[in-house]
Amino acid sequence: MWFRAISRLSERPRSRSARRDAAASRARPVRAVALGAALLVVVAGCGALDDDPAATRPVASGSPTITHTPSGDMLRIDGELVRAVLIPDPSHGALYALTDTALYHYERGHWEPTGAGNDGRWLLLDPSEPDRILRGDHPPCDGEGSGEPIPFDLSEDAGRRWRVLYQGVNIRPLAFDGSLPGVVYGSDCGLAISSSRGVKWERLRPFAGHDVVALAATGERLYVIGVSSAGVSQLRAINVTDPDQPVVGEPLLEIPGQATLDTQGDRIVVGAVDAVYLSDDAGVTWASSRIGLEQVTTPPTPAPVRPPRGGEGEEYGIQVVRIQPGNLHRIYAGAPHGLYVSQDDGVTWVRYTQVNFNASVIDIQFALDGADLYVTTTAGVIVVPAP
Repeated sequence: MWFRAISRLSERPRSRSARRDAAASRARPVRAVALGAALLVVVAGCGALDDDPAATRPVASGSPTITHTPSGDMLRIDGELVRAVLIPDPSHGALYALTDTALYHYERGHWEPTGAGNDGRWLLLDPSEPDRILRGDHPPCDGEGSGEPIPFDLSEDAGRRWRVLYQGVNIRPLAFDGSLPGVVYGSDCGLAISSSRGVKWERLRPFAGHDVVALAATGERLYVIGVSSAGVSQLRAINVTDPDQPVVGEPLLEIPGQATLDTQGDRIVVGAVDAVYLSDDAGVTWASSRIGLEQVTTPPTPAPVRPPRGGEGEEYGIQVVRIQPGNLHRIYAGAPHGLYVSQDDGVTWVRYTQVNFNASVIDIQFALDGADLYVTTTAGVIVVPAP
């Protein structure tokens, strides 16, 4: 599993100087017919729908990042806000945490500094070997910035020592494949695939004129979203039965603005600027809905008027979607204004008020067998009980 250092998978890449500036203020990859009527009752367990300003709450120490009774406070370690956490096993809690200055490892009941700093590169943990971490990034896809090569590193001792993997230069590590041992996916604006746990890489361009911004693997299929310079996202499936000879399929979905995704089996959920899209047949047919998401998505805009691009810093658009492990019917969506949950397969959505409406949610992770949610916002990480 990966986590973002100072940026997020579904945003357009920025220059290295911009990424470093952003790290000073905050510390992140990706799987129609009309839907039913609006939900008429409050989703059970989601709490009251009135605002509960989290900004007035005190911040918590680092220790509550492993807790059965989370408070919804911003997490801190040694007085610094936690910008991201890494949870390799959703049955447990966070194993790594990143502040503006340092990477920490949770051991013997305490957060211990690894000696590694936060240099803006993306970190990816090998779920089969939690002490093994990949670290890298790519220059801006739009050609802005210095274009200096960005190194790619490996740690095999929980972030204490690192060595350079030269074939990974300018690659952002995004995901290990849970079905294909040793297979890792990344982006160099195109798609990068490693069959050697990140040591050696093959690079390909599955989209003409599109930059890879999101991906998710399920079985022997890799779903990839690319966004064009005109701001149009396209979803394709890639057969990775043989990772050394991937077969790129035809477009499954094309939507305005940037998009993000999650997958589980044949279910694909795509969060976009104007709605959440869902397919239960591996992308053959699609349904979409924005019922309950009206404040954070835009209504369909007829061409040629261009809708908002979406992505971090925008007022509209779904920035992250997650299907709850073991429960296909419950889906979470993070937006520029809060966290939303659907318990009816994405037909209707309700805002989860334990996350403040003004929080821009860019990642959602599950812990303690789904009892806790770790919610990454542009301001930091909070942990809340699952609704």
